[in-house]
Amino acid sequence: MNTQNRSLILLFIGIILITFSHMRWGIGLLSWLAPVPFLLFLYLTKSKKSRLLIIGAMCLAWTLTTTKIVTDPLPLVLALGYGIPLGLIFSAGFLIWDKLRLRVPNALNAIVFAAVMISIEWIQHRFTPLGSWGAAAYTQLENLTFLQSVSLAGIAAIALPMYWFSALLAQAIHEKNIPYRQFSVLTVLLISLHVYGGIRLGNVTNTEHTKVAAIGTDATFAGLPLPKSNEISKVNNALFKRSYEAANNGAKLISWTEGATMALPNDEAELIKRGQEFAAKYRVEFIMSYIVPIDINPLKYNNKYVWIAPDGKIRHHYLKHEPVPGEPAVRGIKPQALAQTSFGPAAGAICYDYDFPYLGLENARLNPGLVVVPSSDWKGIDPIHAQMASVRAIEGGYSLLRPTRFGLSVAYDAKGRVRGWQSANEEGPGILIANVPTKSIPTLYKAAGDWLVYLAIIFLLVLALMPKHKYQSKG
Repeated sequence: MNTQNRSLILLFIGIILITFSHMRWGIGLLSWLAPVPFLLFLYLTKSKKSRLLIIGAMCLAWTLTTTKIVTDPLPLVLALGYGIPLGLIFSAGFLIWDKLRLRVPNALNAIVFAAVMISIEWIQHRFTPLGSWGAAAYTQLENLTFLQSVSLAGIAAIALPMYWFSALLAQAIHEKNIPYRQFSVLTVLLISLHVYGGIRLGNVTNTEHTKVAAIGTDATFAGLPLPKSNEISKVNNALFKRSYEAANNGAKLISWTEGATMALPNDEAELIKRGQEFAAKYRVEFIMSYIVPIDINPLKYNNKYVWIAPDGKIRHHYLKHEPVPGEPAVRGIKPQALAQTSFGPAAGAICYDYDFPYLGLENARLNPGLVVVPSSDWKGIDPIHAQMASVRAIEGGYSLLRPTRFGLSVAYDAKGRVRGWQSANEEGPGILIANVPTKSIPTLYKAAGDWLVYLAIIFLLVLALMPKHKYQSKG
């Protein structure tokens, strides 16, 4: 088989592996192998045309991957809006590695690739509207023991050994020589992380619990035309009825889903007053999450929640800080707020906010024992979107309540364990009640943030300033 045919087969295999390892129906084991064909392709080829081919293949792979989560009511073309940018970002990582590997001995090739890729993932979720979608860590959501590693260094703690393994495997195949020493070091690292995770899961560090409730909504309206007043009133009555039931069942904190209802500008004060009266009557922390249209040509709105204390006073208003690309919501800019409740400090965010680790870290540094994240999903990202949010809880050392419209409402503890769940896609009362720990636990990530990424970036900058090493990589 000639080189051209081999290289095209490698790209095809790479596309398949990415498509079936990430997002919906992802096979976590395949994600450890997905980079290998692309790395072998780069070892095998040198032309500018081949570099364009790998960019195209990556864009196709991530578009196909994103297609898996684009379900009704979203148009299929939306997959291009995420797939192509993800393809460009991840292919940039491979091409940067391809340049840097010529500056270092072969023994450093694999760790350089891992450093590049965790840096690329960080740049994506810190500086682009794509958030952390496509991150390697989210392919390991079923491995709760390994997932505890994010408490040390965020999602980079998972990604680094994964990318390192892929690069070692590719190098071994290309050079027909197994780098036993590096594989041994990596094996020790993975065993150590799993031992750490097992100890963390088994360590009872939080015995203070509070009963919390997530309230489902009957609202189906979205965008224009705006719902009529009688439709909004019917939705509101159902929300308060479920909230009453949760309070009567002992919930000390009650939260609605994202966009649980709509409040027209002239009606918002009345809705808030009703919420204040409810909170004061039942002596509960009450989070009302809703939409306020502020313009209709074009549509523009506030996607917000109002946090009300048990005495009926408003603790704070919160606007969604990271609207989904294309969402006509006013961006929140105020710092994350803390609510000093009777069961300890608590904080909040809204849905897509928690696809951005920096917002989870900002909340973590307020030392809350509980974070409430009203959310709204659709079938294609249910339940993976809720599971992604659980990673923020592990990183920050707090419990998480995620009331979700059209998806999975779930309560997690600070180690990512499910304390209660209910799907909006199944028949049920529309009320999730769960007991969750409410005391913050320390994590290295909370204290030091993205230290592993910063070290990787410094390492890569040093390499970039070095002359090409005299022992250039083969290929």
